[in-house]
Amino acid sequence: MRTKRRYIAFDVIGQGRLTRGEVIDSLVGSHLSFVGERDYSVSSPWLISFDEGSQRGIVRTNLDGLHQLRASMALINEVRGKRVIFRTLGLSGTIRSCEDRFIKK
Repeated sequence: MRTKRRYIAFDVIGQGRLTRGEVIDSLVGSHLSFVGERDYSVSSPWLISFDEGSQRGIVRTNLDGLHQLRASMALINEVRGKRVIFRTLGLSGTIRSCEDRFIKK
């Protein structure tokens, strides 16, 4: 049986602009330190998209690790010396509805 996935729309608020690589590094680092390797593999987060202009993006996770990923995103407060906040805009079951509801405003 295929695992159920959820998509989290988020934006980054902070002192400077982040690149896609910095977002990936901060998400992976925060989530690994928060839940550990075993639970990281359960949630298996993946950055679907990130717009460096608007600082908005979508990250995919398995349903079982949804709450842990949201918590680890909330714990990110600094990326390479820049003070930032990862704010969750909303959750969705498909990429399309996530983009329509939260990203393309």
